Amino acid sequence: KSRGIQRVDVRENKVPPDAFPRLAAALRVNNSLRELVIRRNALRQPGTLEVANALQDNQTLKTLDIRDVGIRDPECVNVGHMFNGFLENINLRDNQVADEGCAEIFAALAEDKSMKSINLRDNRVADEGCYGIQEGLLKNRTLEKINLRDNRIADKGCIPLGEMLKENRGLKILNLRDNRIADEGAIHLADGLTRNSCLLHLDIHDNRIGQSGAEAIFKSLAFNSTLKKLIIRDNRFTHKPALERAFREGMSGNSSLEELDISCTKMGGKTFTPIIAQHRGLKRLVVENCGHGAVIGESFAKLVEQTTTLECLELRRNKFPASTGVKLANALKKNRSLRKLDLSHNSLKDKGGLAILDGMKMSSTLKELLITMNGFTKTVISAFKTHAKARNVTIKTE
Repeated sequence: KSRGIQRVDVRENKVPPDAFPRLAAALRVNNSLRELVIRRNALRQPGTLEVANALQDNQTLKTLDIRDVGIRDPECVNVGHMFNGFLENINLRDNQVADEGCAEIFAALAEDKSMKSINLRDNRVADEGCYGIQEGLLKNRTLEKINLRDNRIADKGCIPLGEMLKENRGLKILNLRDNRIADEGAIHLADGLTRNSCLLHLDIHDNRIGQSGAEAIFKSLAFNSTLKKLIIRDNRFTHKPALERAFREGMSGNSSLEELDISCTKMGGKTFTPIIAQHRGLKRLVVENCGHGAVIGESFAKLVEQTTTLECLELRRNKFPASTGVKLANALKKNRSLRKLDLSHNSLKDKGGLAILDGMKMSSTLKELLITMNGFTKTVISAFKTHAKARNVTIKTE
């Protein structure tokens, strides 16, 4: 009856099955609701049908959250019927959607002209389901974001995904984190990237990508002019000459990439940081937990000194000693672009901390500094807080 409510959240309320027909009836006549959250209730077959039928008469609902409501492949036909030309975001996380259900959803999406985001994280989509995604997105031009994190996609599934990237003209964000993609799959994705002109963000974090797959991804950057964010951390490649050549080739021919995360890959070194310094657009670099120590710490200090574009540098858990802190501090005094520096969980101790404090005082751009878990005494932590407040720098010391 209300004409002003824009959001209703009934998550985890043990909504009984006989309540969904009443909810559906209300949806048919409501003209103000924009977001409906039914998360963690037993929707299943009868509920999905009721909601799908109701949405045919609703033109205002934009976001539907049906996370963890027991949806399996048979219910996905009803999910497809929810795409009414007005709904823009649907959250299907933590359900039991497998290949057949995924195909049903994307078959419906092929004819839809309003959906912008679909979240299928933590389902059971495997390789065959990716062919359904390809078919749907060859026709669809409005979907901008797909989250396929924590599914069962392996190398074979990347064949249709790579082909989709060549042809699709709308997708901006593709999340494939925590799947089963190895070298062959990464090569197919890289092939798609070379001919893609719309993707802005690719996350292939925590897969099984080795040397040849990473080389292909990095080389593809030279042929891609739209990708802005690449997360390729926690895979199985490491810093070797062939990988370095591929990285140099890709980065030297690229000017669009703004964010890069290569953490937990042991990638880095004296020859790596100059490639980063010469890139014409990179603004955020994350190199966490690569076990670099003092030698590579010096290379990152030179990067801070040389870069003119980096605004955020995250170097957590790299075993940097006090000497690295001193060198980074000297580089900070000369840098004119860095706004955020994260050195948390290193071993800078008081000597390195006091040097960083001196660098912070001299920096004209630094606005955020994270230095937790570095073995500082209370005196040094207090000094950081005092000077950070005076310079209007956000600081995290503990």
